[in-house]
Formats: sequence, C-alpha cells, structure tokens
Amino acid sequence: MSEQKTQSIRLTIGGDERNTYEIRDSETLTLGRDPACTLQINHHTVSPFHCKMEYHRGVLIVEDLGSKSGMLFLGKPKSRLELKQNASFFLGRIEIIARKSISLTQSKPEEISRKKVFFRRREVQSRRVPFEGTAVSVTFQEEFVKALKRMPFLGFSLLLHLLILFFVSDLPYFSRRLHSKEPILAHIVTPDDLVKLEQDVKPEEDELDPPDPLEEEFPDPFIDFSDDEDVSPQDIIEYVPGQIAIEGLVTGRRDFTGFMGEGTARLMGRSFSRGFKDYITDLRMRGMDVAFVIDCTNSMDPFLDEAKRVVDRLVSNLAAVVPNLKLSLVSFRDEGDEYVTRHIDLTTDRYEILNFLDDCMAEGGGDFPEAVCEALNRTINTLFWRASSKKVIILIGDAPAHKEDGAMMDRLLREFTKGEGPGVVNTVYIGPLTDPPTVNQEAAVESMKHIAHIAKGEFSWISEYNKLSGHLISSAFGFDWKDDVARLLRSVQKNRMDLLIERKAKAKQKGWLLGGLKKTPVMPGIVKALITLSDARDLEHLVGYLETDLVSDETKRASLYILRKVLEKPVTFSLHADPRKQQKEVEKIREAIREYSLRSD
Repeated sequence: MSEQKTQSIRLTIGGDERNTYEIRDSETLTLGRDPACTLQINHHTVSPFHCKMEYHRGVLIVEDLGSKSGMLFLGKPKSRLELKQNASFFLGRIEIIARKSISLTQSKPEEISRKKVFFRRREVQSRRVPFEGTAVSVTFQEEFVKALKRMPFLGFSLLLHLLILFFVSDLPYFSRRLHSKEPILAHIVTPDDLVKLEQDVKPEEDELDPPDPLEEEFPDPFIDFSDDEDVSPQDIIEYVPGQIAIEGLVTGRRDFTGFMGEGTARLMGRSFSRGFKDYITDLRMRGMDVAFVIDCTNSMDPFLDEAKRVVDRLVSNLAAVVPNLKLSLVSFRDEGDEYVTRHIDLTTDRYEILNFLDDCMAEGGGDFPEAVCEALNRTINTLFWRASSKKVIILIGDAPAHKEDGAMMDRLLREFTKGEGPGVVNTVYIGPLTDPPTVNQEAAVESMKHIAHIAKGEFSWISEYNKLSGHLISSAFGFDWKDDVARLLRSVQKNRMDLLIERKAKAKQKGWLLGGLKKTPVMPGIVKALITLSDARDLEHLVGYLETDLVSDETKRASLYILRKVLEKPVTFSLHADPRKQQKEVEKIREAIREYSLRSD
C-alpha cells in the first residue's frame, strides 16, 4: 500500500503538553466552558462559548464568539485569526499553542475523540491564579514542588526570598517578569481599556436620557450621533471599540449562534417523541450543514418571491434548534443560460445568505430538463463540509435532471452518503400537481423521488407557498420529527438584549443602532430597526461602512441588505473586488440615495 501524507495541527491547552488535541484537515470545533463545546476548558477567564476553530488546507481559522475576555495574539486583542505557521495565542488567561504536524501513514489515522475536557473543576481549584493580573505556569509549580522535596535547604531559602519580595516590591510585576512568555490580560479585557487602546476616547454620557435598567446588564459602548449635525460618517467608522471584543451585545451565559438574535429553543420541561432530545442534542454537538440547491429558471418565479420573503425567519428557526449551524445556497439553470450554477460556501453570515438569495432571479430554462447533476456536483464537491457535522442537501425545483447525466449523478449521490460523515439529499417538488399529472410533472416527480432514494433522503412537494418555511424546516430535520420541531420552536423566547434593542428602536436612538451594527455577529433586531427608521443621512453612514476596512464583512453585508430594503433597489457592492469597481458601485448607491431623498421630501 502506498504511503499517504496527512496533515493536522496539534493544540496544546494551557501550556501543558499533557493537554493536547489534534485537529485534522476540514475539522471544526468549539472551545469554551460549556459542555456543548468540542473542547471544554473549565477556567474562569474562558467564556461558555469562547471561540470556534476551523482547520482547512493548512490554515487554522480562529473566530471569537463574543467572549468576555477575548483573544490575544502577539500582545494584541483579536476577533479573528488566520494562522499558517506555528503560533500561540490566549483565550482569557489560557495559552493555546498550535503546531503543524505532517505524517506519512499507510492506514486511516487513529480516530480522535470529538469531545475532550481540560482543567476539570477540581483541577481549576488547584491551579487558581494567586494574584489578579498574574499567570503562574502549572508546569513551574510542579517542578517547584519537586525541587523542594529534593533540596529542602534551597527550597527554604527561595521561599524566604519570595516572602521578602512580597513585602518590599510589587509581586505581580515580579511574577510577570518571571513568566514573561504569558502576557497579562487583566488590563485588556475591560471595555474602558479597549476604548483607550483603540483611540483613547471615552463617549460622553447622555444626561438627557434616564438610565435604562436593561443597560446595566448590557453596557452601551455605542456613541449616539443622531442629534449631531456636524458628524460625518467617517467619525462613526473610526470609533470601533467593539471590533476587538464584543462587550455588551453578548453577555452572560448564552448559547451562541452565528445567526444571531433569535435565541435558542430549550429542550427542558417539554414532552417530545422518544429519541428526539437525543437526536437534537447530538446535532448541537456535531453541528449541522445545510445546503439549499434551488432551480432558478422561469417557472420557479413564484417560489423565489416567497422564499425571499420568509428566508430570514427560516434561518432564525433553523439556528434556534441547532445553534451550531452553517448554511449554503446553490442556484442552477441550464446550459445556454446566463450561468449554469452559482453558490456561496457554507457560512454563518445571515446577510450573505439574504443578499445572495435577493440576487437570484427566475430566468432562462427553455427546455424542460435542467442542470440538476451539475448543481449536485458543485454542492457535494465544492462546499467546505465539516467532517463531523450532519450534512443535508435540500434540492428544490420543478424539473428533472438530463437523462444522459443519470449514471454520473447516481455515483455522486452514493459517494455523498458514504464515508466518515455521510450526507443525505432531500428533494422538494414545487408547484401544484394536476390530476392526472402531466408528462412533465410526472417526469420531474420521478426524477426527484429517484434522487431522494439513492441519497437516502425523503421526497416531498409544496403546493401552498404560505407553508414554505415550515416545510423546509421539516425537510432539514426530517419529517418524522415535524411535530417535535414545531413544539420546540414554540419554546424560543426573546432575550434581554432583544428587548433592549426594541426599546432603543422605539426611542429612535439611531446612533446607538448604527453603533450596534458594527458588532459581530450582527443582531437581526438592529438590522430590522434600521430598515424601519433609516433616512437618507443614516444611509450615508451605511455607505461609509462599505468603504472602510475597520468593520467586518458581516457588518458590510448587513449594511448592503439595509440599503437594498430601504432604497427598494438591487444595489450591489463587491466586498473583495478591485477598488475602482467598488468606487463605481458606491457612486451608484449614493445616486440611489439622492433619488430616495428627493422622493422622501
């Protein structure tokens, strides 16, 4: 058997070589105190859901999940890291050392447990930091105890000197110098210090507004520019305290989801079918990747209109059931049309999904069969599927695949349903079925039933578009759990941050909302409020977000989504295009804003 080269990256947790975890290529995991995390780190400076990691093609991508103490890399706070070399960074006071490893193996690498717990509660107590701002190495403590046992006199002398230093000098400073390899985080993680670190500017309190009791729990790091006529969009952009740490928008114990703002459905205290709780718990641990593959030819126009109306709520419901969720959209037509297939990769960015679907127009087609095989090929072989996740493809259309593609398509589907993380393909026929069905309808239904059978999925059809959202949710989780999922979704309640956003929107504090748009993940309540309240001047602020590099891609996509909804025009902005192309797109957006302003006046 020929040797195979495998690449992985080893994580050393807390600077202790005994606490290691190996990530293989295409694996995703979460780190935090919560038992639902892949790596559970029980330490008081680590948030319940602190960060997520993806290792893909030799690059370790680390994203902060709204933790209180944030991440530190090379002495600087970061919200996202892309590490291509051996490196170390900190989650709270816990050091994470990442080292690449390449090995030659003749067989499948040994299976590594997905779930590992570091620093269990009793271990945390024995490793407690003795002084604020001081991080003492666990390995140093152990070696120190051994040295005391071997050399009592030297140990007594060293202890005496330490006691003298305690009374005559700054012990935290001494300890910090002794363990200089671990930076001190106590002076970085507070919102006030983050502000000083960025611009040494502190927002003035608005003395006209009474204190909001909800803001005592959710501190307001935003500046209200709504009444300041002399402030330009750039003034808002340059003040980005939340770019480093998400303080105030995500506080306390909260299940994280990239599709932020709708809460998490609770399994406790409700009656479900046998096995449903275990099924959902397993999905939340493994994660769920769902790809919607949509026919975008002329006959699908009514479906696309309804999908654009309900997709925001659909995303919220899916994420409420499984917070560890990624979504993708693949649109397809046929040879000879403007395009054959288009897609966005699996993502947790709600507004990437919404903008992509908004750009999908029902055009082309002509002959009855469509490029179903090409669409499935792109979905299966191009998307970045996570190794451990449940993989679901939902094929939506009203036309069959080309007959000549049958053998190739069957081979693709069988490969997708095998392997370490097998997937499933569910098919949905769109539109009413006549009685008896026409030849075309019959061919489309048979083709979709065949695909679902080969890919171990389920076939269904939608004739009433007002039931679209619920039907697609059932297709994602399985129709056997339809009633249980509906019952679970009724347990979702608004959290205190959502209530605070509603209060700010009711008071029309647009400056606060514009500031909140810079926090990632972007909360949908803020976006919905800005769609309702924004005037031409606020839209100029959003254009300013598109032009700067100081805000995240998710903030830019959310800004573009608001601009589209308010202007009621399909304006475009290419995030990573040539600057000249971006400038032309911005000029078109500003022209649309001027037209909107004239209409409003």
